[in-house]
Amino acid sequence: MSNSVHLAVRNAVAATLTASPALASGRIRENRDIALDIGEASAIAVYLRRSDPLRATLSGQQTQYTTQIEVVCLARAASGDSADTVADALTTAAVARILADPGLGGLTSDLYLDGPIEWDQTEAATPGARVTFNLSAVHYAAENTIAA
Repeated sequence: MSNSVHLAVRNAVAATLTASPALASGRIRENRDIALDIGEASAIAVYLRRSDPLRATLSGQQTQYTTQIEVVCLARAASGDSADTVADALTTAAVARILADPGLGGLTSDLYLDGPIEWDQTEAATPGARVTFNLSAVHYAAENTIAA
């Protein structure tokens, strides 16, 4: 069974975050609701949100897509740092790592931050923070298919 080029983009973003040394101690989750488990200091979720064709044709041309990926960084307060400070540092590292290779190893022709970066804080026994950012990836699929 073959997966789509769209899922391949999401998987490439997740793989970038898990490459050594893995961010969030390797707790990178793909298309899953995310919550920090007891004892977890941080985690990252990577979601495939949508993929829009920019040009779809049946005349022997590739179809160009812009695929939207959402990345969510979660963190708890730790070692005297506030939760928002920890989540912000995790987000900064994630963005730097992803945008260091905007081609995702040749999979995309462009990759960029798209839309706002949003910060949310939670008040609990251990305060937490959530930072969400979106990426747009421009890539192509062969004629008459979306297979990778």
